[in-house]
Amino acid sequence: MIPDLASILASAAIVVLDGVTIRPKAGVTFKPIRSSFDVTSGTIGRVGTRINETGAEISFTPDGYFTDAIAQALHPYKSVEIGGSLAAVRKVACSNINTSTDVITDTSHGYSTGQAVRISYTSTAPTVTGGFPRTDTLYVRSVTTDTYTLHTSSAGATNNTGKVDFTAQGTGYLVVARMRTLVIHCQIGVKVTFHNVMVTQMPNLRLSAGETMFQQVTIKAFHKHGESPTTGTLFTLTDAAFTDAAIDEDNYSTVSPSVQWGSTEPFDDLPVGSSVEIDFTLNTTEMTADVSRVAGLMLSSIAATAKVSAPGLTWAETLSILQAEGARGAAITEALLSIGAGNAVFNMRAVLEPPDLAASAEQSMVQPVTFSLVRGHTDGIPSAWYTFYRD
Repeated sequence: MIPDLASILASAAIVVLDGVTIRPKAGVTFKPIRSSFDVTSGTIGRVGTRINETGAEISFTPDGYFTDAIAQALHPYKSVEIGGSLAAVRKVACSNINTSTDVITDTSHGYSTGQAVRISYTSTAPTVTGGFPRTDTLYVRSVTTDTYTLHTSSAGATNNTGKVDFTAQGTGYLVVARMRTLVIHCQIGVKVTFHNVMVTQMPNLRLSAGETMFQQVTIKAFHKHGESPTTGTLFTLTDAAFTDAAIDEDNYSTVSPSVQWGSTEPFDDLPVGSSVEIDFTLNTTEMTADVSRVAGLMLSSIAATAKVSAPGLTWAETLSILQAEGARGAAITEALLSIGAGNAVFNMRAVLEPPDLAASAEQSMVQPVTFSLVRGHTDGIPSAWYTFYRD
């Protein structure tokens, strides 16, 4: 019998995304995903359809409770490189691989025995008996809080068999990507666990005294790595008594924001009206593995815009910035955009977009001004796309 997830998730009270507790404003929406391909015959045409991939999208609006951990869980890709996996990634120096014991040292790694991971490298691959397992699913055996070994099966991780045999360390870093999990605790006494998820729409932000900050977040669920393409697990249901935790109302940030862009007046202390609206666009590419099943996503790009209602900002003040940029081909002014709202701080390197201007006999004012993300870099090394944290 297929469980009635719609009814179950309507009573969702707590969402735990990659170990971080988030409360939804209302219920949680579950949308099954299925891609397919047609079977065609030359003289007949389409004679059938076959399933190619299944998965699900889970979406909800966080209630606005704000901590550093919640900011990182909802916006986990701030430092991910283009082409990097959207899984939970840790880098460990290849020099920390003990080729005698195959133990990897990574301080406070946070892994538990049996967790599925995939590995890659940044410079020279470590040498592994049988070849470097870049496309294989491996399983962690946690030896201590700071050390672990890798195994070819979940049972092997538990029983300490089938260990990955490192014969040379390689150079640079070993990159270990772990599946993120989503656990939804429902008031009716059911826990829904999605075993392999990635945030596909980071919540837009509304920094204002009149509303809480988070818009809707969308999370895509994939099948567990290493399982059969036909019988792999998307989620599991478990009976679990619902228990809640105390909340601190000071962690709901509903404060009029402040905005600073660069050091030129009036943008160095921009007058702000009702709100700042920060919107994000995440572009990704599918990663396939496990007999061509979609195993996850890679980052293609992140775009962000910040729209600031700025009463009192005039044509002259805005045009002075735009006109100073000069002729065709000249560099557009970039500066750090810093936005604060209570305990929430958002920073990104940005350019000012040409604004809409409202002119009449009564006013000569700029409509809300928009800034767009430009990724900073130092000596060719990219900076974080943006920062978002609790002050």
